[in-house]
Order: sequence, then structure tokens, then C-alpha cells
Amino acid sequence: MTQQKEIMTTQSKELFDIWENSWKEQKPTEFLGRNRAHPSRKEATDQVKAHTDEGDTILEIGPGAGFDYADYFREEAQQGKFNYIMYEGTPRLARSLGRRFPEVTVRNKHLQNIKEEEADVIYVRCVFEHQPNLEDSLPIVLTGAKKAVVVTWFLPPAKVERIYYHPDGHWNNIYAKDSITAIANAQGWQCSCEFYTDGEQSGSNRRYFTQVFTRKA
Repeated sequence: MTQQKEIMTTQSKELFDIWENSWKEQKPTEFLGRNRAHPSRKEATDQVKAHTDEGDTILEIGPGAGFDYADYFREEAQQGKFNYIMYEGTPRLARSLGRRFPEVTVRNKHLQNIKEEEADVIYVRCVFEHQPNLEDSLPIVLTGAKKAVVVTWFLPPAKVERIYYHPDGHWNNIYAKDSITAIANAQGWQCSCEFYTDGEQSGSNRRYFTQVFTRKA
């Protein structure tokens, strides 16, 4: 396990270097703008709001160019209805987010840096598939939330796991649904809601899967 983590650290750095260099000629919004209109974004963010009370703190992990915040959260955050934190591991994106959204707390950090119960609700979209393993990353995120965790998968869970390191320099893992449930249950959480969202109406052929985790009573 230790060796795998060391490999991931090196490979992650190489991936970030590739992204940083590619964005010298390409704006992050162009690279990350694909599927911005996909209905799964609104459906997932609606779940985040449904579990958020006035004055709560929302933490989004891996916001990329900040499309979900801009499209679905910013107006209410600017009105002071809730606090918003972003964890973005890519330095250039973190700097861009900080400039574009001064009302948000932007941290150039990865999910491994989450503090215990740092937020009331945590929102994670298309992030866990890029982690080397779920046994380490999912418990960290669950521990960091007080009330709920909303996760959207671009590679929906299956019966059999596929741990795959892409030649382009990133993990593209498919996790077993039973494994996800077992990890959450072991941490005292349960999946209280889950659904698939097709993207035909937005011109996308990608199907996303969203899960909402809440603490067991």
C-alpha cells in the first residue's frame, strides 16, 4: 500500500505538470467546459442544497473551473445564505478560482487535507475515480462532513472493480457498488438516495450516477 501511494504521488505531480503546461495555450474553461449543461449537475447540486440549512458551510472538492458554483450556488452564497469552500489541487485553477470568486474560500489542497467535520455538506463530482483507492479517500471525505456528502460519478459503480491507470497520466477507476456501501457503512454512514442522469437533452451521451450519503440515525 505504501509503495502504491508513493507511485501515486509521483504520477499526480506529473499529471499536474501536464495540465499546467497545456493551459499555457488553453484556458481552463475550455478544457473543463465539456458537459457543463449536463442535467446531472443541477440534480446533484439540488441535493446539496436540500441538505444545507442557512448558515451552513458547503465544501466542494475538485471544483475545476467553478462551473457548478457559478451556475447553482453563487447567488445564494453572495446573499449570505451559506458559506462556500473550494478544495482545488491544481495551483493554476486555484488561483483562477480565487480571482473569479472572491466571496469563496479557495484552498489549493487535495481531499486528503480535509479536517474532521470541516463542513456541513461536502460535494464531490468526478473525483473519486481519479484516486488510487477508495478505502483511503472515501472515509476522509465522510469524516469531513457533519450532515451529508453528495457524490457524482462519471464512471458509475459496477459489480466488479476496475483499477486502471491511464497512459495520459491519471487513474480512471470503476469501483464496486458493494465496496462503496461497505466503506460508508463502516464509517457510520448510509446511502440515502441515488440516481442515474442521462445527458441526451444536453447533447451528451454520458450517463452520470449520483449518491447522497447521510449519517446513520
